[in-house]
Amino acid sequence: IEVPTKRTLNDQGQMIVPCAFARTGTLQYKAATLGLQDRAADEMVSVFRDESEVFAEDSMASFRSAPVTIGHPVNDAGEKVSVNASNSKELQVGSLEGVPTRDEDTLVGDLIIARQDAIDTIESGTVELSAGYTCNLVMNDQGEIFQRNIRANHIAIVDKGRAGSM
Repeated sequence: IEVPTKRTLNDQGQMIVPCAFARTGTLQYKAATLGLQDRAADEMVSVFRDESEVFAEDSMASFRSAPVTIGHPVNDAGEKVSVNASNSKELQVGSLEGVPTRDEDTLVGDLIIARQDAIDTIESGTVELSAGYTCNLVMNDQGEIFQRNIRANHIAIVDKGRAGSM
């Protein structure tokens, strides 16, 4: 069986999208995104995502069949919302097929996009991804911040994702 390297449509009209959606390294976040109340909301903060955390068996397993969303879900007040059984019908447009694998410094897999609005979003050029997850932030003695215990919630189709446009 040959694995597709480009997005394709299956017989049911679903889009199959090979993707990379998370990576290791030092990433930039706004302090508000991290919930850091002791810093200005728009201050950019470097956070290190170590390969031992990204590729930990339990972290990767948490992405098994992760729901796919258009953008990161928020409620009417603009607060982040987790995808769960009570809101997935509204928010979920597809899913990751199975458990992701490692490709150098990234998590990769295939997305199955099942809703037409999401297919239209991708075909109109919104092709980057951002993993939605929880983690523990740990600061070392030098003031560097590390992500630990990464646990998936969703994978969002976004204009600009930290994993890039792959």
